[in-house]
Amino acid sequence: SYGFTGILPKMAVERLQGIPIWAFHSKGDRIYDIQCSNQLIESLIPYQGGLDVFDVGNIVKYTQLIPPQSNGGDDTKPDSGREHVRAALVASKSGDVFTWLQSLQ
Repeated sequence: SYGFTGILPKMAVERLQGIPIWAFHSKGDRIYDIQCSNQLIESLIPYQGGLDVFDVGNIVKYTQLIPPQSNGGDDTKPDSGREHVRAALVASKSGDVFTWLQSLQ
């Protein structure tokens, strides 16, 4: 759902049923509010047969990143895109993601 904002239409959610999804989003993302990913995950869970993200097994995973604490200098406000990009970098560098993908075979 990279760059998706809003609630997925019912047909889109139905087509995603059974497809493993691991969403990463930073709470500090100022380009796309984290609520976008929250809505995406919330719309997928009922179609995957669960009540919450912990009830759907390996089909839907969601990682919310916490922005690093500022050192108190002039950088107390992060660049507008830094946290947006950081979520993608964390996901792509995570060995857990690759292990998870391999476990789905």
